[in-house]
Amino acid sequence: MLGNAEKWKSLLEAVSPAARVAMEKAFGSKLPPLFEWLRDTVSRPCPAAAALLHNGLVVSAISNPGVLSLNQAIELAQAASRIETGLDYKILSKVTGAARDWPRDIPRQQMMRVLQVIDATSDCQRLILPLMKFARLGQPHLRSKAVKLLARASRNPGWANAILGDPDPRVRSNLIEGLAGHLGNRAAAMLQSAARDPHHRVSVTALLQLARLGDSPSQERLQAMSAAGDDLHKRAAAWALRKLEESARAAHAGSAIIPSTAAPHPTA
Repeated sequence: MLGNAEKWKSLLEAVSPAARVAMEKAFGSKLPPLFEWLRDTVSRPCPAAAALLHNGLVVSAISNPGVLSLNQAIELAQAASRIETGLDYKILSKVTGAARDWPRDIPRQQMMRVLQVIDATSDCQRLILPLMKFARLGQPHLRSKAVKLLARASRNPGWANAILGDPDPRVRSNLIEGLAGHLGNRAAAMLQSAARDPHHRVSVTALLQLARLGDSPSQERLQAMSAAGDDLHKRAAAWALRKLEESARAAHAGSAIIPSTAAPHPTA
């Protein structure tokens, strides 16, 4: 991570010359701690906050892994989104926009950073088109993350059929998890189809989501799978059954938090 002065230099180089001159004039030679100053400024509606959002300084800070930690980037995005409704789109456009040669000139670390921030702060409803650029990438980790966010954005499961044919099981699994969480029972037909996937990660994710929707036969299939079959399916099914138990305990305790299936399946 860069020092405070280096962080400021990196950000000011990313904004317009006029904005850079204005910022340098405002601070002179004494630069405040970058993250704290940005967070405190955008935490309240004021002309300074609007100016930072307009000149792109906030978006540049959020999308640059060398300037802010992931937790800081998420905290800043959450604060800024209260006064800038289109912030999520601006964050993605920082790396997918026409001003840069996509994807050749975009570091993978920066791609993952913006996807992580979007995952933590956005409902993705406005982001289908820019997310589709990520869904076509060759890197499975970036592609599967984007697919999960696309699933959150879509209210129509029909478009998912093409992505269910993706050769990477992580992509298929993330799509299943995202659609099930977003569509609930409307995803049941897609989940039933995915439960027949030959890869343990995909089929077990589908069965787990069906069981969470109250489908008893799917839970029974997980129980049978955990007792018989190859080691990969047995371990994955045992993992899914533990997740169901955690959900049941959380519901019994009156918790609104349902344990995520985001953790990787065993041996995946």
